[in-house]
Amino acid sequence: MRTANCALIAALALLSSTGLGSGQTQNDANTAGMTRDQQRSIFMRVTRDQMTMAPQPSYWAPQIGADVPADIELYDMPRTIDAPTLRSARYTVINGEVVIVDKQSRRVLYVIEND
Repeated sequence: MRTANCALIAALALLSSTGLGSGQTQNDANTAGMTRDQQRSIFMRVTRDQMTMAPQPSYWAPQIGADVPADIELYDMPRTIDAPTLRSARYTVINGEVVIVDKQSRRVLYVIEND
């Protein structure tokens, strides 16, 4: 548990230190630390596997660092994704966005939009 919390804190610190600089989009901030190729690869792989995409619940919106409500179903990341450090994470697809979630804490790590 302590290791998972340390990993989450490190990921959140990395994400918060990037900010939205000149020329950055909100999606860039939501996926800081991932290349565009990794984002596309993860998006394609996950959305291909997940046939149904849930609509966004009216009571919750995915944001980095937000806790995912218990009633939102999470799925194991495919082992073939092009980001080995995320293979232990879970995900869901809401309103066409891939939401990557820490397995232990259920906190949002990344939100990937379709380009």
